[in-house]
Amino acid sequence: MVADDRGQVLLLGGLAIAIVFLTAIPLSNSLVVSESAASSETVSDIDRTADREASVERGVRALANEMDTSNINELNRSLWNFSRDYTRTSAQRDGVYVNATVSPGDSLREVDRSTLSRPGPSNGNWNDDLVTGSERITEFNFTVTNVQNPGTTAAYEVRISGDSGFWAVRVYEEPSTGTTKVSVDDGTGWSEVPGCTGTTPVTVNITEGTCSGGGTFTTYDASLSGPYTVTFDKSGSNDGEFRFVGSGTFPAVTPGVLNPAVEIEYVGPDTSYERTILVNETS
Repeated sequence: MVADDRGQVLLLGGLAIAIVFLTAIPLSNSLVVSESAASSETVSDIDRTADREASVERGVRALANEMDTSNINELNRSLWNFSRDYTRTSAQRDGVYVNATVSPGDSLREVDRSTLSRPGPSNGNWNDDLVTGSERITEFNFTVTNVQNPGTTAAYEVRISGDSGFWAVRVYEEPSTGTTKVSVDDGTGWSEVPGCTGTTPVTVNITEGTCSGGGTFTTYDASLSGPYTVTFDKSGSNDGEFRFVGSGTFPAVTPGVLNPAVEIEYVGPDTSYERTILVNETS
Protein backbone atom coordinates (compact mmCIF):
# COMPACT_ATOMS: atom_id res chain seq x y z
CA MET A 1 0.00 0.00 0.00
CA VAL A 2 2.74 2.40 0.98
CA ALA A 3 4.79 1.44 -2.09
CA ASP A 4 1.80 2.04 -4.39
CA ASP A 5 1.22 5.50 -2.85
CA ARG A 6 4.91 6.39 -3.21
CA GLY A 7 4.85 5.35 -6.86
CA GLN A 8 1.79 7.46 -7.56
CA VAL A 9 3.46 10.49 -5.92
CA LEU A 10 6.60 10.03 -8.03
CA LEU A 11 4.49 9.67 -11.17
CA LEU A 12 2.52 12.83 -10.42
CA GLY A 13 5.75 14.71 -9.62
CA GLY A 14 7.29 13.68 -12.94
CA LEU A 15 4.19 14.80 -14.85
CA ALA A 16 4.29 18.16 -13.05
CA ILE A 17 7.94 18.73 -13.96
CA ALA A 18 7.27 17.82 -17.58
CA ILE A 19 4.37 20.28 -17.73
CA VAL A 20 6.59 23.04 -16.31
CA PHE A 21 9.30 22.41 -18.95
CA LEU A 22 6.80 22.27 -21.80
CA THR A 23 5.25 25.57 -20.67
CA ALA A 24 8.59 27.32 -20.12
CA ILE A 25 10.01 26.60 -23.59
CA PRO A 26 7.47 28.61 -25.67
CA LEU A 27 7.42 31.33 -23.00
CA SER A 28 11.20 31.76 -23.19
CA ASN A 29 11.06 31.84 -26.99
CA SER A 30 8.38 34.52 -26.77
CA LEU A 31 10.60 36.60 -24.49
CA VAL A 32 13.56 36.31 -26.85
CA VAL A 33 11.44 37.35 -29.84
CA SER A 34 9.93 40.27 -27.95
CA GLU A 35 13.35 41.49 -26.76
CA SER A 36 14.75 41.20 -30.29
CA ALA A 37 11.83 43.15 -31.73
CA ALA A 38 12.21 45.85 -29.11
CA SER A 39 15.93 46.15 -29.84
CA SER A 40 15.29 46.43 -33.59
CA GLU A 41 12.68 49.08 -32.99
CA THR A 42 15.12 51.07 -30.82
CA VAL A 43 17.86 50.93 -33.47
CA SER A 44 15.35 51.99 -36.12
CA ASP A 45 14.23 54.95 -34.01
CA ILE A 46 17.85 56.04 -33.46
CA ASP A 47 18.61 55.84 -37.18
CA ARG A 48 15.47 57.76 -38.06
CA THR A 49 16.29 60.50 -35.52
CA ALA A 50 19.88 60.77 -36.79
CA ASP A 51 18.59 61.14 -40.36
CA ARG A 52 16.26 63.95 -39.32
CA GLU A 53 19.04 65.79 -37.47
CA ALA A 54 21.44 65.42 -40.39
CA SER A 55 18.81 66.70 -42.84
CA VAL A 56 18.37 69.87 -40.76
CA GLU A 57 22.11 70.59 -40.74
CA ARG A 58 22.38 69.88 -44.47
CA GLY A 59 19.51 72.25 -45.12
CA VAL A 60 21.07 75.03 -43.04
CA ARG A 61 24.44 74.68 -44.77
CA ALA A 62 22.89 74.52 -48.24
CA LEU A 63 20.89 77.68 -47.53
CA ALA A 64 23.88 79.59 -46.16
CA ASN A 65 26.19 78.56 -48.99
CA GLU A 66 23.81 80.12 -51.49
CA MET A 67 23.93 83.49 -49.72
CA ASP A 68 26.28 86.32 -48.90
CA THR A 69 26.91 85.20 -45.34
CA SER A 70 28.62 88.46 -44.41
CA ASN A 71 25.13 89.95 -44.01
CA ILE A 72 24.02 88.42 -40.71
CA ASN A 73 20.60 90.09 -40.72
CA GLU A 74 19.77 88.73 -44.15
CA LEU A 75 21.03 85.27 -43.18
CA ASN A 76 18.88 85.33 -40.05
CA ARG A 77 15.79 86.18 -42.08
CA SER A 78 16.46 83.27 -44.43
CA LEU A 79 17.05 80.92 -41.49
CA TRP A 80 13.75 82.02 -39.96
CA ASN A 81 11.95 81.13 -43.19
CA PHE A 82 13.80 77.80 -43.34
CA SER A 83 12.83 76.98 -39.73
CA ARG A 84 9.18 77.86 -40.33
CA ASP A 85 8.91 75.83 -43.54
CA TYR A 86 10.77 72.80 -42.13
CA THR A 87 8.61 72.76 -38.99
CA ARG A 88 5.40 73.17 -40.97
CA THR A 89 6.32 70.36 -43.38
CA SER A 90 7.61 67.86 -40.82
CA ALA A 91 5.12 68.60 -38.04
CA GLN A 92 2.31 66.74 -39.80
CA ARG A 93 4.53 63.73 -40.52
CA ASP A 94 7.09 63.52 -37.69
CA GLY A 95 6.16 66.18 -35.16
CA VAL A 96 9.50 67.97 -35.40
CA TYR A 97 10.11 71.61 -34.41
CA VAL A 98 13.22 73.43 -35.67
CA ASN A 99 14.56 76.91 -34.94
CA ALA A 100 17.85 78.02 -36.56
CA THR A 101 19.48 81.41 -35.85
CA VAL A 102 22.91 82.97 -36.35
CA SER A 103 25.15 82.99 -33.28
CA PRO A 104 27.46 86.02 -33.79
CA GLY A 105 29.65 85.22 -30.79
CA ASP A 106 30.42 81.73 -32.11
CA SER A 107 30.92 82.82 -35.73
CA LEU A 108 34.43 83.15 -37.12
CA ARG A 109 35.00 86.87 -37.71
CA GLU A 110 37.82 88.56 -39.61
CA VAL A 111 39.74 91.73 -38.76
CA ASP A 112 42.26 92.53 -41.48
CA ARG A 113 44.06 95.87 -41.11
CA SER A 114 46.61 96.35 -43.86
CA THR A 115 46.08 99.97 -44.91
CA LEU A 116 46.48 101.81 -41.61
CA SER A 117 49.71 103.44 -40.53
CA ARG A 118 49.18 101.80 -37.17
CA PRO A 119 47.15 98.62 -36.61
CA GLY A 120 44.04 99.22 -34.57
CA PRO A 121 40.85 101.28 -34.64
CA SER A 122 40.66 104.35 -36.84
CA ASN A 123 41.79 106.64 -34.02
CA GLY A 124 44.98 104.59 -33.56
CA ASN A 125 44.44 103.93 -29.83
CA TRP A 126 44.14 100.45 -28.36
CA ASN A 127 42.65 101.26 -24.99
CA ASP A 128 39.90 98.76 -25.72
CA ASP A 129 40.27 95.06 -26.33
CA LEU A 130 40.29 93.69 -29.86
CA VAL A 131 38.14 90.72 -28.86
CA THR A 132 36.66 89.27 -25.66
CA GLY A 133 35.13 85.88 -24.97
CA SER A 134 36.89 84.22 -27.89
CA GLU A 135 36.57 80.44 -27.73
CA ARG A 136 38.39 79.91 -31.00
CA ILE A 137 41.32 81.70 -32.70
CA THR A 138 42.14 80.18 -36.09
CA GLU A 139 44.50 82.80 -37.51
CA PHE A 140 46.46 85.62 -35.89
CA ASN A 141 49.56 87.30 -37.30
CA PHE A 142 51.03 90.77 -37.48
CA THR A 143 53.86 92.58 -39.24
CA VAL A 144 55.76 95.57 -37.88
CA THR A 145 57.10 97.56 -40.82
CA ASN A 146 58.71 100.40 -38.88
CA VAL A 147 59.74 100.86 -35.24
CA GLN A 148 59.64 104.60 -34.71
CA ASN A 149 61.11 104.71 -31.20
CA PRO A 150 63.69 102.38 -29.60
CA GLY A 151 63.25 100.60 -26.29
CA THR A 152 60.75 98.16 -24.80
CA THR A 153 58.42 100.94 -23.63
CA ALA A 154 57.72 101.71 -27.30
CA ALA A 155 57.28 98.06 -28.24
CA TYR A 156 54.44 96.74 -30.36
CA GLU A 157 52.79 94.34 -27.91
CA VAL A 158 49.94 91.85 -28.13
CA ARG A 159 48.53 90.27 -24.98
CA ILE A 160 46.21 87.26 -24.82
CA SER A 161 44.46 86.58 -21.51
CA GLY A 162 42.87 83.22 -20.81
CA ASP A 163 41.41 81.10 -18.05
CA SER A 164 44.51 81.01 -15.86
CA GLY A 165 46.70 84.00 -16.71
CA PHE A 166 48.10 85.67 -19.80
CA TRP A 167 50.56 85.29 -22.66
CA ALA A 168 52.18 88.16 -24.56
CA VAL A 169 54.53 88.88 -27.46
CA ARG A 170 56.26 92.14 -28.40
CA VAL A 171 58.49 93.57 -31.11
CA TYR A 172 60.92 96.33 -30.18
CA GLU A 173 64.20 97.94 -31.20
CA GLU A 174 67.20 97.51 -28.93
CA PRO A 175 68.56 101.05 -28.33
CA SER A 176 72.25 100.13 -28.15
CA THR A 177 72.39 98.13 -31.39
CA GLY A 178 69.34 99.21 -33.40
CA THR A 179 68.41 95.55 -33.79
CA THR A 180 64.76 94.61 -33.94
CA LYS A 181 63.91 91.82 -31.51
CA VAL A 182 60.96 89.66 -30.49
CA SER A 183 60.23 88.59 -26.92
CA VAL A 184 57.55 86.35 -25.42
CA ASP A 185 56.12 86.36 -21.89
CA ASP A 186 54.19 83.27 -20.79
CA GLY A 187 53.30 84.88 -17.48
CA THR A 188 56.68 84.25 -15.87
CA GLY A 189 58.65 87.09 -17.50
CA TRP A 190 59.96 88.20 -20.89
CA SER A 191 62.40 86.05 -22.80
CA GLU A 192 63.95 86.83 -26.18
CA VAL A 193 63.10 84.51 -29.08
CA PRO A 194 66.29 83.29 -30.82
CA GLY A 195 66.19 83.71 -34.57
CA CYS A 196 63.65 86.56 -34.42
CA THR A 197 66.17 89.38 -34.68
CA GLY A 198 67.28 91.69 -37.44
CA THR A 199 65.66 94.65 -39.12
CA THR A 200 62.08 95.50 -40.02
CA PRO A 201 59.76 94.32 -41.38
CA VAL A 202 59.22 91.62 -38.77
CA THR A 203 56.31 89.21 -39.11
CA VAL A 204 55.04 87.21 -36.14
CA ASN A 205 52.54 84.38 -36.57
CA ILE A 206 50.94 83.95 -33.17
CA THR A 207 48.82 80.90 -33.95
CA GLU A 208 51.75 78.98 -35.46
CA GLY A 209 54.46 80.25 -33.09
CA THR A 210 56.85 81.46 -35.79
CA CYS A 211 58.48 84.70 -36.87
CA SER A 212 60.42 85.94 -39.86
CA GLY A 213 64.06 84.97 -39.64
CA GLY A 214 63.23 81.39 -38.68
CA GLY A 215 62.61 81.77 -34.96
CA THR A 216 59.99 79.71 -33.15
CA PHE A 217 58.28 80.09 -29.79
CA THR A 218 55.71 78.40 -27.57
CA THR A 219 52.41 80.12 -28.19
CA TYR A 220 49.48 81.00 -25.94
CA ASP A 221 47.45 77.78 -26.20
CA ALA A 222 50.20 75.73 -24.54
CA SER A 223 49.37 77.28 -21.17
CA LEU A 224 45.96 78.95 -21.58
CA SER A 225 42.45 77.81 -22.39
CA GLY A 226 39.61 79.99 -23.64
CA PRO A 227 37.66 82.11 -23.58
CA TYR A 228 40.40 84.52 -24.63
CA THR A 229 40.72 88.29 -24.53
CA VAL A 230 43.11 89.89 -27.03
CA THR A 231 44.55 93.34 -26.29
CA PHE A 232 46.99 95.58 -28.17
CA ASP A 233 49.36 97.78 -26.20
CA LYS A 234 49.03 101.35 -27.47
CA SER A 235 52.32 102.59 -26.01
CA GLY A 236 54.31 102.25 -29.22
CA SER A 237 53.66 104.25 -32.39
CA ASN A 238 54.87 101.62 -34.84
CA ASP A 239 53.70 101.08 -38.40
CA GLY A 240 52.38 97.73 -39.52
CA GLU A 241 49.44 95.47 -40.17
CA PHE A 242 47.69 92.49 -38.64
CA ARG A 243 45.10 89.82 -39.41
CA PHE A 244 42.87 88.10 -36.88
CA VAL A 245 40.29 85.36 -37.50
CA GLY A 246 38.33 84.00 -34.56
CA SER A 247 35.15 84.03 -32.55
CA GLY A 248 34.02 86.33 -29.76
CA THR A 249 32.80 89.87 -29.16
CA PHE A 250 34.60 92.80 -30.81
CA PRO A 251 33.96 95.97 -28.76
CA ALA A 252 36.13 98.42 -30.74
CA VAL A 253 35.89 97.28 -34.37
CA THR A 254 33.31 95.84 -36.75
CA PRO A 255 34.76 92.63 -38.18
CA GLY A 256 33.70 90.84 -41.32
CA VAL A 257 31.94 87.49 -41.09
CA LEU A 258 34.18 84.77 -42.48
CA ASN A 259 32.30 81.66 -41.35
CA PRO A 260 28.94 82.14 -39.61
CA ALA A 261 27.88 79.87 -36.77
CA VAL A 262 24.25 78.76 -36.61
CA GLU A 263 22.53 77.65 -33.41
CA ILE A 264 19.99 74.90 -34.08
CA GLU A 265 17.18 74.09 -31.66
CA TYR A 266 15.64 70.72 -32.50
CA VAL A 267 12.58 69.25 -30.76
CA GLY A 268 11.38 65.88 -32.03
CA PRO A 269 9.29 62.94 -30.84
CA ASP A 270 12.36 60.94 -29.82
CA THR A 271 14.96 63.55 -28.85
CA SER A 272 15.56 67.27 -28.31
CA TYR A 273 18.84 69.19 -28.42
CA GLU A 274 20.55 72.51 -29.07
CA ARG A 275 23.68 72.50 -31.22
CA THR A 276 25.88 75.18 -32.79
CA ILE A 277 27.48 74.44 -36.16
CA LEU A 278 29.80 76.35 -38.45
CA VAL A 279 28.39 76.77 -41.95
CA ASN A 280 31.77 75.93 -43.49
CA GLU A 281 32.79 72.63 -41.89
CA THR A 282 36.43 72.94 -42.94
CA SER A 283 37.20 76.12 -40.93
